Amino acid sequence: MKKEIKQSDKQITIKFFIILAVSLIVGFVAGGASALLKYTYDRTNLSRTLLTAAAQCMPFLSILCNIAAAAAAFAVYSKCRKRADGWNGEDEDVIDEIEDRLNIPLGLSSVMLILNLFFFGANVVGRDYLGENALPVWHSFGLISIILALGYVWETVLQIKVIDLEKKLNPEKQGNVLDMKFLKVWTQSCDEAEKLTIYHAGYDAYRMSSTVCLGLWVVTLIGAMLFDTGLFAMICVLLVWLCSTIRYLISAMNYNKKGNNE
Repeated sequence: MKKEIKQSDKQITIKFFIILAVSLIVGFVAGGASALLKYTYDRTNLSRTLLTAAAQCMPFLSILCNIAAAAAAFAVYSKCRKRADGWNGEDEDVIDEIEDRLNIPLGLSSVMLILNLFFFGANVVGRDYLGENALPVWHSFGLISIILALGYVWETVLQIKVIDLEKKLNPEKQGNVLDMKFLKVWTQSCDEAEKLTIYHAGYDAYRMSSTVCLGLWVVTLIGAMLFDTGLFAMICVLLVWLCSTIRYLISAMNYNKKGNNE
């Protein structure tokens, strides 16, 4: 048994150093390619051309994404509500299926909340790159603000409807979406299996965010080298990563002290 463990540790060590060597080679090649591009292309003109093209499309893209996401989310919710209204009160499989499908509109609304914040920022900043090419109506600050507000409205209305349907199917569930303590109240009203799912999902999200932050650090580093984006983007990524890691460590220590009773 000990021999097998030692062999396994040896294989893991060898694999680690192979991955490390490959990563160094890839990094060296990428750095060399970035340096070559740096002196081959006019980075200023290239960056401005790409940003201008993106700024032209951004208002239309934000409107299109909101319409498509809202239509899909409300369509799924409507089907779930009809199935819930026709439920005989006995078949639990129907309820499980409805609750699984309700994750779709909730997920779409959460994703679009983040994307709408991006669209708003991109539209505001993008106006500076358009100059005479800016359309007075489509690139106005008023329209940009209206898109953000309407997006927030449909996302909130959808979440209220989904949560109300969940509470109808599960009367023990509590919480109001508009309440600042909604997540805490909702989690407390969940059963142990649901809480365990939430905790596992939260940990998986933490691990994924760490991986994504590492990837974004590489992207921002290349951006700073190739497009003169500066250190600000890199600092923001590393700050998010640092805060997430510190918060996880503090929470882990606190829960260990409390004996995981809360």
